[in-house]
Amino acid sequence: MRGFKAFNIFQPLFAFKKTEITRFLLKVPINLFVSRDIWDGKMAKNNLIGFLLSLDLVKSCWERNKSMTNIGVGCSLEEFKDKNIYKNFSLINIENPLYPGYLEKFNKEDIVLINKLTEYSYIVDGAYIDLNPGTSEPKIRKITKITKEKVIQSIDFAKRINAEEIIFLSTYIPFINVEFYEQGWLESSKIFWKEILKEESTIKISLCNTFEFNPDYLINIVENIDKDNFGLAFDIGHALLWGKISILSWYKRIEKYLNTIYLHSNDGKGDLHISFKKGLLKEKNNEFRKILELAQKRNINLILKYYDKSSVLKDKQILKKLLA
Repeated sequence: MRGFKAFNIFQPLFAFKKTEITRFLLKVPINLFVSRDIWDGKMAKNNLIGFLLSLDLVKSCWERNKSMTNIGVGCSLEEFKDKNIYKNFSLINIENPLYPGYLEKFNKEDIVLINKLTEYSYIVDGAYIDLNPGTSEPKIRKITKITKEKVIQSIDFAKRINAEEIIFLSTYIPFINVEFYEQGWLESSKIFWKEILKEESTIKISLCNTFEFNPDYLINIVENIDKDNFGLAFDIGHALLWGKISILSWYKRIEKYLNTIYLHSNDGKGDLHISFKKGLLKEKNNEFRKILELAQKRNINLILKYYDKSSVLKDKQILKKLLA
């Protein structure tokens, strides 16, 4: 017999455990050999085997897709609308709410436009500049409602464009190095985010490292609040610049809370947001490859977070090869 092809029928059978069909087919040898002639339809009267084989193929495709890491790019709405390079990405990180004043003056036509572009998925940057959810100063806490208002505005924007996640940069400043400041910031942050999460349970909200030496306080906040839609994002460039532990150790400590990685590099002196092929990240290539390997297993998003977008297409192709 020619054109033989082997198919394992047991994977799709798990969906039919209680049926008489399964009890019968479980008696069949583990590999079912079917000729190409049969596959082409010469056994049209017996569609059951063809159906099960189709399920097996669909399941294989689904599993393959499930394990794929999505590569996206960070940009402003203006860049997104004007440059064709973004058509080569399916995941877009919209940065505008991070810009001071944007949420008070944005054009509602932007929302309409984004909602028409259904071929993309979106992650949004939340408001950050001059906000401090973790302030422990009593008089300043009286105006924390302004910070809360900006955070809620950011979340509302993200929901209106059907974003899958909104990421807020941490406001923690470790350089102060005073215990009462650190503990005050930590406890105030827990109170603040608990209030936000009481009102919002539909969109993924993530805190992202900025100046942190390590992820300890961010982990503490997430574990204390313990909500399914509240987690962490990992900014590798920030960890390279200010972190006191390796980027691989950082990743491993936050992996179970992680949905998205912001990917960029620097020279160790400034937050340059340059290509991952340059600077400190290039020097830590082995650690970086291990992070990619682990991130792919968990289907974690990778966002190219560059100031200069000229290399994003080339870098995307390099990432795809590294992930292959």
